[in-house]
Amino acid sequence: MKILKLLLAGAVIIGILYIAKLQQELAAPIKTLEPGTLTIGVLTPGRPQHWNEHYLTKFAKEHNLVLKIVKTEDFSDCWLLPANQEVDIAAHNITPTIQREGPNHVWSKPYTQVRRSLLIRREDANTIHDFEDLAGKKIAFLGGTIERENLSRRKEESTQLVPTDSFQKAREMLENHEVDAVAEGHFDFEPMITEKYATIAVHDFVEGSPENIVFSINSNNPSLINAINDFIDKNDYNQMTREQFFSDNTSN
Repeated sequence: MKILKLLLAGAVIIGILYIAKLQQELAAPIKTLEPGTLTIGVLTPGRPQHWNEHYLTKFAKEHNLVLKIVKTEDFSDCWLLPANQEVDIAAHNITPTIQREGPNHVWSKPYTQVRRSLLIRREDANTIHDFEDLAGKKIAFLGGTIERENLSRRKEESTQLVPTDSFQKAREMLENHEVDAVAEGHFDFEPMITEKYATIAVHDFVEGSPENIVFSINSNNPSLINAINDFIDKNDYNQMTREQFFSDNTSN
């Protein structure tokens, strides 16, 4: 009986110490590569860049940090930037796959979800409705992503896939009639039709499972990991983005 009491007392002490350590980490000032500055990486050119900057600007202000933006054009291995101590947070609209995991970076909680879609010229919206309407035509997509696998499973055999190095380049090709569609992620807060474009064929990479989007953070930075996860819990990314960027747009 005495031994049992000692074991229980030991377990209680360990629990108290663990909670105290956790509270200390939560209360500790956020550690960043450059003191007083939050350095984030974003993919540019690309429309989510502005949304993520807006979201993380609020986070930085809440913690009295100056926001510094590092823009990269190459998506490949962008999730490794925090592990390589090039940025504090990689905010490149990253889907957390097993292949992208590593010992020196961790994923934040999901801050939004994305579905797959095709972007076409608005003038073609009456004739192009889905993948089968793109038989014999061209679809541009961002190279270095899992989009090729997704498109290869869905496209018609005669549809040609054209890799590009940026979403802006893909959209320029669409506007110049060099391709007939662009494969892009679609977010629920985005309008389906805009002045230039129409979104069609909205689908999931894995049917019925929209993809989570996360930030990548250095695994040795618990203060930042805890702070960003707490911020995500309290701040609705979709609502903030819709109000800031799409309040004047009308979905059709």
